[in-house]
Amino acid sequence: MQKKDLKSNLCYLVALDIYMNIKNGVYPLEAWLPAENRLVSKYNVGRNTVRQALHLLNIGGFIQTRHGSGSQVTSSIGNLMNPIFEDEVVSKQQLLLDLYDYRKVIEVEAAGKAAMRRNEEDLRLMRENLIMLESTIDRGEN
Repeated sequence: MQKKDLKSNLCYLVALDIYMNIKNGVYPLEAWLPAENRLVSKYNVGRNTVRQALHLLNIGGFIQTRHGSGSQVTSSIGNLMNPIFEDEVVSKQQLLLDLYDYRKVIEVEAAGKAAMRRNEEDLRLMRENLIMLESTIDRGEN
């Protein structure tokens, strides 16, 4: 099924609505989604449509479905490598850029503080670890 066809598909629209509820905190992390029969009633669609929508959310990395237990929210950002909604790609790209900027600031500051607070024992441990790392690389191990 092509992406254009998917967008006009009921299962995509149901998945999109559930995704927006996850993103907006209606279904927070680790919350269980309503049972399939309730989703069928809520969206006025068939059981297969709901199952396909849940499958999309599962492969998108938002939920995990457990047979006999239901579907649980596992992420509000989904799988970065498998976006199922176009606006996800844009928001994830911005999220990654924001995280990169944050890490540049924090990690440089943390490394500076660690260097100022180091002692001889810290230096000895770093030398030992460096020797072990070089030895592992020389042996061709991972």
